[in-house]
This record gives sequence, C-alpha cells and structure tokens, in this order.
Amino acid sequence: MSEPRLPLREFQARLSQRLQDAATAPSASKLGILAGGARCLVNLSDIIEVIDSAAITPVPWTKPWFGGIANVRGTLYGCTDLAAFLGLPALDTWTAARLLLAHPRHGVNAALGIEQTLGLRNPTRMQADAGAHPPSADCAEYMLNHWRDDEGDTWHELDLARLLSSPRLLDVAR
Repeated sequence: MSEPRLPLREFQARLSQRLQDAATAPSASKLGILAGGARCLVNLSDIIEVIDSAAITPVPWTKPWFGGIANVRGTLYGCTDLAAFLGLPALDTWTAARLLLAHPRHGVNAALGIEQTLGLRNPTRMQADAGAHPPSADCAEYMLNHWRDDEGDTWHELDLARLLSSPRLLDVAR
C-alpha cells in the first residue's frame, strides 16, 4: 500500500526542512576516492564539487605532479595529481581524471586529480586498522586514520585541510 499523497506545499516544507537538517547535522559520511590505486576517504566539507577534468593548460617548469591550470566557470584552479603528490603511481592521463575542487575556506584554488570517486563511505561502519600503513612515505603526514571495510579493503582517511595548507603543495616550481 502506498503512502498517502501530501499537498505540494507540505511536501516542499518537509523537503526544505530535511535539507536544512542535513546541512547542519554533522555527517560521518566521507567521499571514497581512488588515487594511485589507494582507496582514500575525504571529508565532504573540504571539497565543493567533483567534476570531470576540464581542459587543463600545462604550465612549464613545474613539478611533475602539477598538471597545470584549469578554468572552471571563470575561476582558475591549480591542478595537482593527488596520487603523484602523495608518492603513489601518477594518473595515466588527465583526460579520464576527476577533479576534487577544494572548498574556498582553505584559501587556495586547488583541484586534486584522482582516478575515480567510489561513493559515500561511513568509517563508523568500518573497523579501525591500526596495523595498516600509509600507501607511501610521502603521504603519511596527511593521513588521519586507516580503516578496513566488510570486504577487507583498506581505506586511508586523508586530512585534506592539512594537505591544502602544505607549503609543499603550494610550491609547484621546479
């Protein structure tokens, strides 16, 4: 048996309230991403959007992990291959990459190139994995926790706020 239909105004009011509640309630969900073959978790509050990689203009004399500059709706973003920056295998190609756009509160127009998004994950439903190691020595300082899911996969929780404020990330010149 289906639920009784609500009048449109009541439906809109309930939907609006749910959206407001969702926006103000702390969420345990994190975005699962794949970078350099490593499964990572990032706080949704650290990014504003995930987009297909835009046309990226290469910039000469920059570090190998810096892909260049992308114009996203009139705002220029510096594009960093997240995996390469973290000492993991670099993106095969930028054309198939996804870009995580950093939240403006971090004060940098950074876009982090990743292989793919893996959907929302809730670490509170995973087991802490104290025996797990960061996927590389370069990323250890940006790791918060390590988790193991029901399928036995290890997830590495990234501290994007720390990564985005890192002097190393901001120094793209060779």
